[in-house]
Amino acid sequence: MIRSTVRTARKSRGCDACWPIRRTIKPGERYLECVASPDHGDLGNTGWWRMSECAGCAHRYGRGHLIGVDVVDTPAAVAS
Repeated sequence: MIRSTVRTARKSRGCDACWPIRRTIKPGERYLECVASPDHGDLGNTGWWRMSECAGCAHRYGRGHLIGVDVVDTPAAVAS
């Protein structure tokens, strides 16, 4: 990925990394925004690619230290 930036949500948005349940990132929550340029690596994207990743997914995929959130909501916890 070209760039990963920690952001604070101003509006509700879906987490693009949650699967099979797409968790909602609520206003005020921190999330990771990842951006990749066209034809970057093995992604196969033809245009700019942007994704939002909740704190739970960032933690699960080894990027939680970037957000610095101790309490993590996972999609499984949200579903129950």
